[in-house]
Amino acid sequence: MHWSGSILELQLTSEKTSADEPAAPAFSTAAPQAATAPKLQSQEVDAAPDASAEISVLVSDSTEIGGELLSSALRSANCGFRIVKSAVSSWELLDATNTFEPDVALVSMELREGRTAGLNALKALRTKVPATRCILLMDHASRDFMIEALRAGARGVFLRDSPLQMLWRCIRAVRKGEIWLSNTDMCHVIELFVAAAVPTWRATGEQDVLSKREKEITMLVTQGYPNREIARQMHISEHTVKNYLQRIFDKVGVSSRAELIVRFLTEQNAQR
Repeated sequence: MHWSGSILELQLTSEKTSADEPAAPAFSTAAPQAATAPKLQSQEVDAAPDASAEISVLVSDSTEIGGELLSSALRSANCGFRIVKSAVSSWELLDATNTFEPDVALVSMELREGRTAGLNALKALRTKVPATRCILLMDHASRDFMIEALRAGARGVFLRDSPLQMLWRCIRAVRKGEIWLSNTDMCHVIELFVAAAVPTWRATGEQDVLSKREKEITMLVTQGYPNREIARQMHISEHTVKNYLQRIFDKVGVSSRAELIVRFLTEQNAQR
C-alpha cells in the first residue's frame, strides 16, 4: 500500500532528463562534498553490465498488495526490469533469491515477521547469494538502520516516499556496482563512525593488521578505483583483487567498500 500515491503520480511515457529532475539531490549517488571525501560511485564499474541489458529484480514487502503494487510499477516503467518474484517474508525472500539469483533484490525493512526483519534478511542474503545486490526499502529515514543496512551488505538505501523514477535510477546504479546514498546520508555515516571508537588497524604487537600489499589496495579503493584499474596498477588479476578485498574486509571488520572507506577516513582524522 505504500506505493499507490507515487504510482498514480508517475509519468511513464518518458523518463525525465537530468535537466528536468528536481534540484534537490534526494538520492544522488554522488559522494559528500568534502575535500577528503573519496569517490563512492562506480566502485565496481569494471563489473558493470550493458546499460541496455535486462535487469532481473526480486521485490519484497510486508503484504502481498504492497509487493504487487511495486512489481506492477516496475513492469510498467519500460526500463528493462524483469520481476522474478514478490516475497512477503524472510523465508520467501531467501528462497526466491537462492532460486532465481536476481541481479537486484529490493528488501523491505518490514516483512511479515516484523518491522526490522529485512535487516536480518540482508545478512543472510550477503552470505548465501553474494552476487545479488540488495537495496533496503525504508518507510522513514534512520541513520542507525542505514548503517546497519550497510554492515549487512546493502548497496543502497531508498525511502518509500521518494519519487518512483528515483527508484528506477537507484536500481540501475546499484546493478552497475555503485553505492546509492544521498550526500546527507553519507555525511551522517561518516559522522557516526568518527564519533565511535577509532577502529583498530594495528595488531596488539608491532606488526600491522594489513600487509603492505593490502594497504596499497585499500588506498586505491579509497581513491575510488574499480577492481579492473586496481588490477592493472598492481599487475594482478581482477580475481586476485577480489580475494585481497575479502581478506581486507575480514581483517578490518567491515562488510563493504563503503564501510572500508569510512573506516579509512576515521583513522585518517584520528591521526591528525
